[in-house]
Amino acid sequence: FVDFQLTYYGSPVLDFFNFLLSSASPEVLEDIDGLLDLYYTTLCDTLSKLGHEILQPSKQMLKSEWNKRHILGVSSGISNRAFALADPNHVQDIFELMKGERFNLSDAYKEAMQTILPLFKKWGWFDI
Repeated sequence: FVDFQLTYYGSPVLDFFNFLLSSASPEVLEDIDGLLDLYYTTLCDTLSKLGHEILQPSKQMLKSEWNKRHILGVSSGISNRAFALADPNHVQDIFELMKGERFNLSDAYKEAMQTILPLFKKWGWFDI
């Protein structure tokens, strides 16, 4: 696979997880199948335009990667979103956080998690 964002060979679902699950609204995430289809089509079109059709994954392979690497989606959806939705009026010092200071979760983050965590459950991401 090609990962254009991070410029290394890896699973294309990592881009999908990093962008969508850290930034998209819960309402947008409700149509995850449609988003995954759009991502697949765009990825294949881009690879074709660049002359790299041979690197195009099958849709089944992409969905398999989605299922196999979902723990990274959970991580991205929970941790990255906390920073994306941080309260701009209460910016914390990253060095203090590294020393063990507690990260203050914004109300916007807590509200988003009330919708997003049930989506993760619906998608089977908490199944062991």
